[in-house]
Amino acid sequence: MRTVLCICIISFSIYSCKKSVNESESNDDTVQYVEYNPDRVKNAIRDSVINKTWFVKLETNKKNLIGNIDRLLFVDNSIIVVDQHIAKAVYVFDMNGRFERQISHIGNGPKEYLAIHTVFLTPDNQIAIVDNMKSKTLFFDKNGRYLRSEKNEIRGSEVEMIDENNYVFNIYSGMYYKYKSLNDKSFVVLDKNGNPKYTFAESLYSSTFHFTRARNLYKFGNKVYCNVNFKNTIYEITKDSVYAKYKIKLWDDKLEERTFSSSDEVREYIDNNYFFNGIFVELEDYSYFAIGAPIYGELKLLYDHKTHECTSISNDSYDPMLSFFTSPKERFSDNTLVESIPLNRIMFFKDLFLKEFPDNESIKKLYDNLELDSNPVLFFYNVSIDNN
Repeated sequence: MRTVLCICIISFSIYSCKKSVNESESNDDTVQYVEYNPDRVKNAIRDSVINKTWFVKLETNKKNLIGNIDRLLFVDNSIIVVDQHIAKAVYVFDMNGRFERQISHIGNGPKEYLAIHTVFLTPDNQIAIVDNMKSKTLFFDKNGRYLRSEKNEIRGSEVEMIDENNYVFNIYSGMYYKYKSLNDKSFVVLDKNGNPKYTFAESLYSSTFHFTRARNLYKFGNKVYCNVNFKNTIYEITKDSVYAKYKIKLWDDKLEERTFSSSDEVREYIDNNYFFNGIFVELEDYSYFAIGAPIYGELKLLYDHKTHECTSISNDSYDPMLSFFTSPKERFSDNTLVESIPLNRIMFFKDLFLKEFPDNESIKKLYDNLELDSNPVLFFYNVSIDNN
């Protein structure tokens, strides 16, 4: 049965650190096949798929200079911006882009962190900052008020809460002292006390071999998903099990037939072949996938949950605002994709767009009082496919 083979290929070897966990039964009804073949796929210009576009210019002042946006989160009517490496801070803006506050507590104190390795939201919308250097997670409300800290026995590059009692960690390999059995795994599900419940997916890290996708762990709404390096499958994670949700079938794709012994081999492969690069957004009616392609750079696929068909979104557009549609990685509402666009890319088109589209109100508003050192601009794209 094809679905069972998909899970066998990934060498899931699910087991519990304390008890056995049975892998979920899968059949052709549980796995949705996302197929891309350039000779058969439906192509659409951006204007025919993106039916509404708007932007939010994040306010810029001396207190909120953003170096890079590593993560975008949305809580009630607030935008949470995570700058992990440059500012090492979390910023809160309202939906109009007005700056509200900054969460920045760098230091060795009990309410402080040394580094931000990832940020996630709890089910009750607390902002959780994971600091692997101090092996703890700090929790804040959206007003920036410190709530508590929790000790982490496990270090994770990505963390999400499955529900109020269970976490999933995308774990670093070879760093564990208390739980030796985790060293060769990629993901672990923990209870609220930090006890491992089960692990899955063989780790592909070694001292000579290292490769990561753009992202491996996702949460959209109340569902958590993951992908595993070198496997074109999206899995849904629950507190008790994990099962295949989407199987991406690419034209002339031989990724899962390959074995790699070095990072150089991986780079050579992805430079010359189609591959799923890890960018995935689950919407209400669609799923968005980004596919690395040797000629086109990146293909943008929109998979329809009702028709089970893929539409390839081309680079063509009549609307200049859609020129900024690059690689959205976040979801805002039911069928709305979000991405942050750096100012150097926006300013590159300034003279051209103001000259060619002098009466376009969106273009005029975008460039009004916008400078090269302004904070990034967030673009929102509501998508819909007309199947008539």
